[in-house]
Amino acid sequence: MCCNKAVSLRKQSGFTLLEVLVAMTLIGIGFSASFVAISGTRRLSEKSLAHESARILARAKLDEILSSKVNALTDDSKEDRYAGQLYGYQIKVRPVDLPLPDGLNKNALPFVLEDVSVDVYWGPKGEQQSYQLSTMRLSSKQGLPNPVGSPSPAPVRTTP
Repeated sequence: MCCNKAVSLRKQSGFTLLEVLVAMTLIGIGFSASFVAISGTRRLSEKSLAHESARILARAKLDEILSSKVNALTDDSKEDRYAGQLYGYQIKVRPVDLPLPDGLNKNALPFVLEDVSVDVYWGPKGEQQSYQLSTMRLSSKQGLPNPVGSPSPAPVRTTP
């Protein structure tokens, strides 16, 4: 009979306290790993959105200056905010000196080659990020505000 009692105690169903603690520890580790992955994904998504918004802003400002017939830029003092992020930008239009063959005067050319670039920046001062988009364009000398032969100042627009 003594042996029957020992056998009957071992046949009881259920988990021991140690098994429950191990299972809860494993579940806790799984939850903490998933929270880390979710927060990392959210941060990456926010960074991606900021970069995409900067790219869109740079492209829009570049299209604006390329469609302009002259180098004059409209001056407005408002800040550009996209997707909850404040962006500043700087547009630079600079003439490019072309290497010309001997005997050809650069004043005889009916156009000016210009380097057009847009710098977009965002973020806090210590960790500021930037995106630059640049291209070249040919401008007619008739559209320039300066007389032919005088150096054209590079218009620059900055919005903080």
